Amino acid sequence: MEDIVIVAGKRTPICKAVKGSLSDVTLDKILYLSIKGTLESVKMDSNLIEECVFGNVLADLGGTIEARAAMLAAGISHTVPVMTINRQCASGLEAVSLIASKIRQKKIQIGLAGGFESMSTKSLNTNVKLDEEILLNEEARKCLLRMGDTSEILSEKYNIKRKDADYFASESQIKANHAVKMNLFADEIVSFQKNGRMVMEDEGVRETTLEKLATLKPVFKPNGISTAGNSSQLSDASACVILTTRKKALKLGLEIQAVFVDYSVVGCDPQVMGIGPSLAIPKLLHSNNLKISDVDVFEINEAFASQALYCVEKLGIKESKVNLFGGAIALGHPLGCTGTRLLITLINVMKKNDFKNGVISLCVGTGMGVAALIKRD
Repeated sequence: MEDIVIVAGKRTPICKAVKGSLSDVTLDKILYLSIKGTLESVKMDSNLIEECVFGNVLADLGGTIEARAAMLAAGISHTVPVMTINRQCASGLEAVSLIASKIRQKKIQIGLAGGFESMSTKSLNTNVKLDEEILLNEEARKCLLRMGDTSEILSEKYNIKRKDADYFASESQIKANHAVKMNLFADEIVSFQKNGRMVMEDEGVRETTLEKLATLKPVFKPNGISTAGNSSQLSDASACVILTTRKKALKLGLEIQAVFVDYSVVGCDPQVMGIGPSLAIPKLLHSNNLKISDVDVFEINEAFASQALYCVEKLGIKESKVNLFGGAIALGHPLGCTGTRLLITLINVMKKNDFKNGVISLCVGTGMGVAALIKRD
């Protein structure tokens, strides 16, 4: 009865940065869309929510002003506190884990967590300055590496081939295209109106071939393997979930969509930050007396095909268990949102396939990895 359960979850379509349907929409409105959609998807008084936590990476002040404005506009009381947090790519999942922890500690009974990002209006800051004394430390200097550079370092160190990265990217697009054509994302997405039309689908999904991917030039290194076709897309989106205890959900007559079982975080070498999932997943499974083979399905964020492919192969995960509806290469990677988006997609995949347990995992800039274990009754 004390299980931490998810009773609602919605996300916006993942829209292309700069050219997409959310590119000129303010950050508060982007978050408002998923908060409102999540609240409307469940028959529950919004006054029962006791705290909100949102992940964001790029916004000024962590998007705290936008987050506060969005939750209030969506109908959540001003008596409810809000916080934004930044664990880079894992921010949205970190927000969920924080609300889960507060419920587990009996600080609150019901909370709302999520993530939001506008990569159209806020670019990745590559001009961070570190103190000269700090820069004398070799490990500290690695934190200034661009994410794409870390992808190339990982590829060289672990002998990841361009053709294999392109194949992985092609499979991501094929799976995402199938999911769109079969309308498999419909239960996840809250649509919105833009210029007289309804935006209902993710905008990054596109038809491609291995031959087309092979023609693209490397982005980060002349002879590298990471291209625009096998790296995650810059995107705008938001996503939210509502968590409570099983006891409270049953009392309120709410459908239990999934159980948020456990969460793990690890550190790793910043220059190969993409290996994070290969370290975080074993830690998570060990804590719960599980093996890789015990897990029905995985959602592993595709920051780059190189790193996602490495993690899958390193852990011995069957490709047929990974990112069944496609990943960030096809769908997009709105940094602060992605962790929550992966959770919502995983629950959707598990429901449609009657899977009982699943794992989410992401690599994190500056050298970290996170993983979460999700179960369904």
